[in-house]
Amino acid sequence: MLNFRPVPKIYLNNGSPALYRSGDIFYYSEQDIDQLLQRYKINYFIDLRSESEIKERGLPVKAIEKGIEYSSFPIESDNHYFRTKKYPTANDYYDYYVSLLENNRATFQEIFILIKNKHDQVGMFACYAGKDRTGLLAALLLLDAQVSRDEIIVDYLATGPSLSENIIYFKKNWQKKQLSQVEYNQRMQPKRETMVMLLDY
Repeated sequence: MLNFRPVPKIYLNNGSPALYRSGDIFYYSEQDIDQLLQRYKINYFIDLRSESEIKERGLPVKAIEKGIEYSSFPIESDNHYFRTKKYPTANDYYDYYVSLLENNRATFQEIFILIKNKHDQVGMFACYAGKDRTGLLAALLLLDAQVSRDEIIVDYLATGPSLSENIIYFKKNWQKKQLSQVEYNQRMQPKRETMVMLLDY
């Protein structure tokens, strides 16, 4: 399962994880969805992909058909310059994250309300790679839970090894950008400086 793990320090009353984060569950097999339900007890899913991504790739039909409650909260950016960068720097990612925050304040508030209303259920949220939009939401949730800066940074950086292990999922992306697999993997790695700057924002 692509970049799947619990959000740390956010628990149900019984001490089990209340939230999980992931990359696009479009990639998940029927067996993966069964595992979400049976092992992780996931009740609801928050889709952070843009409307154009949903139109292109479709809804997570397997999850919906098996009873996972689906909600779409598109998180989009007007930072079109970022997408043209072949090798984004930590500052480029920071600018991108700030644009996500500023353009989607109301959407993030709606997500928080949904999660708080489902405080006794297990949820999951994802975007495409489970790194930027998902990482931003995870950081906001951890800040709200008064988790330390160091722990938030550690959670953000944990995406790196997971993406490296599953980099083949993004083959079309590195081909489109005319990068090698190694170069694209380097491009995808989260940068500590980005989250440090963001937490000071």
